[in-house]
Amino acid sequence: RAWIKFHLWKPTLELRPYREKPAGYYWLVSLAYSLAGVNERAARSVSALAALVTVLAVFVYAAPRVGATGAAAAGLVLATSVGWLGFARYANLDMTLTACVAIGVLAGLAWLDRPPPRRPPLVPFAAIGLGTLVKGPIAVALVAGPLLLAALTRPARPGLRGLGLVRGTALWGQPTTEVAPGLVMSATLVMVLTAVAVTLAVRVPMIVNLTT
Repeated sequence: RAWIKFHLWKPTLELRPYREKPAGYYWLVSLAYSLAGVNERAARSVSALAALVTVLAVFVYAAPRVGATGAAAAGLVLATSVGWLGFARYANLDMTLTACVAIGVLAGLAWLDRPPPRRPPLVPFAAIGLGTLVKGPIAVALVAGPLLLAALTRPARPGLRGLGLVRGTALWGQPTTEVAPGLVMSATLVMVLTAVAVTLAVRVPMIVNLTT
């Protein structure tokens, strides 16, 4: 309670605006305090819950691909790693960001695995939005970067229309704009650069094949 308090949408530290990080993680800590009281256990619970959600996401992604036993083993290896145990007990925003990134990437990979035609993905964009509220535009790169590389390795690369960039950006951009317009501007720039990279990755090989 002494280190961060809240005024409307923005966290404050010693009655001054706290702008080092976005407010998303601190909202969750404030919610934990309201449910369990202002204590160490409540402060750590956000990271612990994020770690649990990430392990479950790994299990859900792996189960249809390697079976329930293999998926449980993957989750167990992750949950018992020394670094994982440490960050799951540490009251900072890294594990919450990890949960957002893991869910976004795994959902995107699952979408890429589906045969076309397929509806544009939504979960990766929602994860980007939540990650942006937790730690800023870095969430865009951490989710879109691996998915871009994964898409480039597929024989049938998804087109821009199939990605649903406009709808996806609106999905995470609207709530983020209400809280932190500057984050949206930075994240949108990263998203545009990612879209350009996707376009080049899809179109350049086609142009080379046509001209050779």
